Amino acid sequence: MGKYRKAIFTAGILLLITVVSWQLMNFVTSAEPLTEEEAKKLVEDKYNGDVVEIIKNANVYKIKISLVDTGDYFVEINRKTGDVESLQKVIAKGQEEQELTEADILEIVKSQQKGKLISLEKITEDNQSYYYAAVEQKTERTIFKINSVNGEIVDIEKEDVVAPQPEEDHAQSNKRITVQEAKEIALETVSGSIDDIEYEDEDGFPYYLVEIEQEHTEEEATVQIHAISGKVLSVSWDD
Repeated sequence: MGKYRKAIFTAGILLLITVVSWQLMNFVTSAEPLTEEEAKKLVEDKYNGDVVEIIKNANVYKIKISLVDTGDYFVEINRKTGDVESLQKVIAKGQEEQELTEADILEIVKSQQKGKLISLEKITEDNQSYYYAAVEQKTERTIFKINSVNGEIVDIEKEDVVAPQPEEDHAQSNKRITVQEAKEIALETVSGSIDDIEYEDEDGFPYYLVEIEQEHTEEEATVQIHAISGKVLSVSWDD
């Protein structure tokens, strides 16, 4: 009887796994790819230009779009996700060696990454010029290496951005607390009346010594206070 129940339990588990797997596969494959009209609208809205031509490939739409200020481009849109996979300037015949302008490069970068452009530099490597464009978001910097002739994105690097901490003014950070502030700190530590206060500096270590008398016990406390931070360092008692 135990073996029979175990077999039924195992069969039930296998059936459950099969059903879940089928539903997951059906969910993944059920998303409809973009239509040409949807791809056209996406590109026109994104780049504010006129679509001239649409070529439908297996996984992407290759769309030629004309922009008023910078000319024609080929945009590749992933048919399933709608993501821009590439953006390249259309080079006319006889102008193969004409390099793209910075405006062209900015259009390419904007199509790939939102954020603030913090640098754009053209560098020649092995007789070929490339633009290096750095775009920064809150916690990440993306650096694009772009062919200066055809606009091909050759490489993309990402690095974390550490937000700069506000630098505290040096003079302010080393400012000594006043005698009155030292007295107030001492009285918050030990109740009584101030009998004497002295400032000391031992090998660059500044502090106040505040003597406090307690009338009802006739005891005297000496409170040592760091002269920069205001931290109470010690309290000693004398009869």
